[in-house]
Amino acid sequence: MGVRLFNKFFSPLRVAVKYAGMLGSLAISLVLITIVAQAITARSGNDANDSTVRISSGNLILTFTQDSFAYNSRQRLMSEATEALESDLSLLAQTNFRDTISITYLNSRDEMKQLFGRAAKGWTVVDSSKIFLVCNQQTRPYHKHEIMHALTAKYFRVSDKTSFWMNEGMSVCAEKLCYEYSLDQISAYFVHKKMFLPLDTLEYNFWGHPDMITYMESGYVVQYLLAKYGQVKFKELWNNGFGDFQKDLMAFLLRKWKTNEKTSEVKVSKSAKS
Repeated sequence: MGVRLFNKFFSPLRVAVKYAGMLGSLAISLVLITIVAQAITARSGNDANDSTVRISSGNLILTFTQDSFAYNSRQRLMSEATEALESDLSLLAQTNFRDTISITYLNSRDEMKQLFGRAAKGWTVVDSSKIFLVCNQQTRPYHKHEIMHALTAKYFRVSDKTSFWMNEGMSVCAEKLCYEYSLDQISAYFVHKKMFLPLDTLEYNFWGHPDMITYMESGYVVQYLLAKYGQVKFKELWNNGFGDFQKDLMAFLLRKWKTNEKTSEVKVSKSAKS
């Protein structure tokens, strides 16, 4: 294969050198033009076989599969991704973002599972700021959620004291909505149905309960912490662990949720009461 490619591209040059005295510089120029044209043709052929399309937009590089649902919706997705990045940076109080985030749109959860072993809707490789999102007629991509994972890895870092609930809660807080319901609405429903978990459960057994509860509850708690203490204090909490924040948080939640006899029975762990 290597010999054929060498002969394909460089045999004309060998011929040109051999007859340089006879043909003169004009012939050599023509042969060199031919070589360049062959190389361009070969490269175009390779690109034609590549089914992906990459589009750069500001700090984002979006990758689509040709003729996919995402590709046909590329203008809308570019707009959504740009707005999501701006919104997340604002939540983090960052104004000088110069890095690049790569977003690849997949056709199905099966494709996601083939890549990462889990049929998730979204996945972020935080070390390289590469995001993968499922996008089809049934699944809309959660840009704010996954972009926030990439940004918190950059600005907050992820230490051994960064709990799953804080990590996922920050991204849920960034998304703000779930199936068109706000975090406040979802949290009120969970409280009314006595579905909220003790805070210690979020801390130590995040994956042992339904995602809908752990994710939404975490997002609501993060929303409270940002409103109560601000971004700087939350970053300190993120890096150093939960510590004394638990007492203040639970006192606030209990005051807010004790609206009547039925909704006052919020489960609070012993450590939260102490």
